Amino acid sequence: MTILFAFAAAAALHLPANNCELFVDKAVTIYQSHGYTEVDLFLKVLPERLDGAVKQAGFRQLATDATTVCADANGQSPVCGGVDQWVDTAFTPFFSNDYFRGKLFVSGDYMPIITHTGAFYVITDKGTTYWAHAADGRDFVIDYAASYKVAQALGGGSYGSFDLSRVVKTADTGLPLNPSGCR
Repeated sequence: MTILFAFAAAAALHLPANNCELFVDKAVTIYQSHGYTEVDLFLKVLPERLDGAVKQAGFRQLATDATTVCADANGQSPVCGGVDQWVDTAFTPFFSNDYFRGKLFVSGDYMPIITHTGAFYVITDKGTTYWAHAADGRDFVIDYAASYKVAQALGGGSYGSFDLSRVVKTADTGLPLNPSGCR
């Protein structure tokens, strides 16, 4: 690696998303059989506020298990992948290049109880990363309590599937997932 290349790689720009460059537009708690609970998050990106095209969007997180299920499973449980380490959970495009969906598993019968702590991000084709944090500048915390708050704010969770057009925008709920009330 040349010194010039090393400097260019180290000079990647990281910016706070203070002007609604990205935000959680909608959220829904999904329930399934055996207490399976996940929070589905819909990340809205305003491309005109970025320095380039969106290359990746997601949630950089540290997932922790409040039980001993992951430790006891010895890496054999599919929901325990990435527990106790910082990972990027890439969100998938959802019908457009400025709207992304991510799923965060929270709990289930005979399964771990996962707490996700982290920040939402967008990386552009120019290498710039925009970061969205909670209102106090800290990381978001998405856990079982948060899944319950999402379900209550949006009129109850959904069992299995949902109609996104009927999901209330986070800006209209007071949920801490969209602290600036971006639209």
